[in-house]
Amino acid sequence: MKMSRFDTLFCLATGVPDTMHYNSGQHRISSSMTRTIVISLLLLAVAGVAGSSKAAGFESAGELRFFNGTNAPVKSKFRVQVNSCSWSIQVSEDPYYPFLEESTIACDGTNLFQVDVFKSKPDPFPTNKTDPASSGGGSPGGQQVNWIATVKTGNVPDYDSHHNSALWLAFAAGCQLNQTAANQLPCEILHPRNKPGCSVKAAWELHGTDPAVLLAATIFDEGKVEMLDGKFINRPKPFESGFTNLVYSVSAFTNIGTAKVPLQFRLELFAPRLDAHSSSDIATVWHLDGFVESAAPLTLSNPAPPQIRERTRVEDFRASEISSVKSVIYYTTNGWLTTNHPAFKSLIAGVPYTPRQSSVTRYVVATLLFGSLIFLLILWKQQKSGAS
Repeated sequence: MKMSRFDTLFCLATGVPDTMHYNSGQHRISSSMTRTIVISLLLLAVAGVAGSSKAAGFESAGELRFFNGTNAPVKSKFRVQVNSCSWSIQVSEDPYYPFLEESTIACDGTNLFQVDVFKSKPDPFPTNKTDPASSGGGSPGGQQVNWIATVKTGNVPDYDSHHNSALWLAFAAGCQLNQTAANQLPCEILHPRNKPGCSVKAAWELHGTDPAVLLAATIFDEGKVEMLDGKFINRPKPFESGFTNLVYSVSAFTNIGTAKVPLQFRLELFAPRLDAHSSSDIATVWHLDGFVESAAPLTLSNPAPPQIRERTRVEDFRASEISSVKSVIYYTTNGWLTTNHPAFKSLIAGVPYTPRQSSVTRYVVATLLFGSLIFLLILWKQQKSGAS
């Protein structure tokens, strides 16, 4: 069912996605009367905040160039927005993912939101018990969706070929590192997160005049290799004591207000040489260069969560933290559910969500209904008097 403009405004005002889909099917969450009332309140609220000032922070955009020593550099575009511990990283034109228009990962300081926008509709999701609509093509009514999103608790992006962890180091790591031991870095920088809260041995330094920006970092391999069964074995000599594994450096900065913004940076991965005779006999596996092409003060108050502008399938893994359910799945065109929202709890329980009307809403609705009855009664009496 196509949403009207009133539908969209109502959902934006209440923070509840336009339509929830459960095992029992589709359930509308509001009445037209409630929408009208909430829209009026929303317009009043918007009028009060329309003149708010620009937020602190910065946004920058540029190009990434990935070199692996065998081919020409692989180039992609990035856009970053940062405001203290809230940030957003967007990568586009990535040749490794020609079917993706853009990929955005963002953090509000506590949660990680990721949205992948496909150029064309992907294959249907495999049928599973947690996604009753998947057998119909990934979304209700047998329709597929171009927007796929996930939510989980965290503040460090996983390592992936979009190079989100490199961009996080360059632009958004300061908030987390100010709460991290100086000889450690989150292990997500090197590996997809399968052990939340883990860390790797490292040495790093924040900028002297802007402690929110990373100046340099080195990650060390500690001489052990993790096997498929989760056990560790020692590396053969001469690397049994470890080696330098990853190096991050910045060659130029610019100023945006009081913030230092990297203009050019590099992330370089090393591995032991096959003919090594000492722990310093390492070779570059790949390196990533970042070039900022534009930078300006941030015009948003909060870069996260990212905006949803089209029908999106959301899988929220935070459900596993408050229940035995691994994740919940819903579809939305305008927003994200919080874990304490009744609709989120209904998804966990697998039952339809019916929002309760406020006392003001019930009063207004009752008044309108009573007034309509009085009007009909007066009209009926007038018609009866005229007939006589």
